Amino acid sequence: MSNVSKKKSSLPTVQQPAARWAFVLAVCASLGVVVSYYWRVFYGLDARGVSAAGVTGLCVGLAVLAEPIIRLLAGNYGPESVATATPILAYLGIAVVFNSTVLLFNAIMQAHGDVTTPVVNMLIGGIVKVIVNYILVAIPSLNIIGAAIGTIVCYVTITVLDLIAMRRTVTTHPAVARNLIRPAAAAAIMGAATFFAEAVLRRVTSSNTIICLGALVIAVIVYAIFVLVLQCITYEDCLLLPKGEKIAKILHIKHKT
Repeated sequence: MSNVSKKKSSLPTVQQPAARWAFVLAVCASLGVVVSYYWRVFYGLDARGVSAAGVTGLCVGLAVLAEPIIRLLAGNYGPESVATATPILAYLGIAVVFNSTVLLFNAIMQAHGDVTTPVVNMLIGGIVKVIVNYILVAIPSLNIIGAAIGTIVCYVTITVLDLIAMRRTVTTHPAVARNLIRPAAAAAIMGAATFFAEAVLRRVTSSNTIICLGALVIAVIVYAIFVLVLQCITYEDCLLLPKGEKIAKILHIKHKT
């Protein structure tokens, strides 16, 4: 075997399961935002609380629990593959936040009659991604991780451009505190709780399944509590869910008149 072949075989590889699951999670989160927004447009309901809360929590959880998720979904990964795939999945989790935001902003601008700007901004973001990928992937210490970072830079760029464009397109001002800041605060608290829960579970058990699922359960409980405490979801948001009135009653979320 040649030296080149030996070098290639020794490199850690990212197999399909992790990339496939990251893609599925990103698509599901993105579709959730789009469906929620258009539900609001056509039926007059404010779905942004459900969208922001759900997507933000999913992304933070995905980023914090990247390693145990990789180990759970790809049990045949060796230490090198796990070390390579973990930061990629974590970065993609962060990217989903901005990806979903871009889809929402695009829908808002299109609903206000501006169908050209979203396309132009996404084209610019794509060009930025190619440039960033070209620079970062060439760095040996980053390699394929540079592509994940490039994805974040791409969607952050599009988000900023969309915000600038919306200042001249959209006349109404969204409830930023409830739709963005509060869910972000709840997600930050949940992320910290999940991080410490994972650390504690690692000391108690060596089973990655227990560590991953245990931390996930704690994350869901903590996030649900703070979503309610910070009033990220309203009565109208609950109505978007199956048996929404019963859910609102159980959670003690009252309709404000």
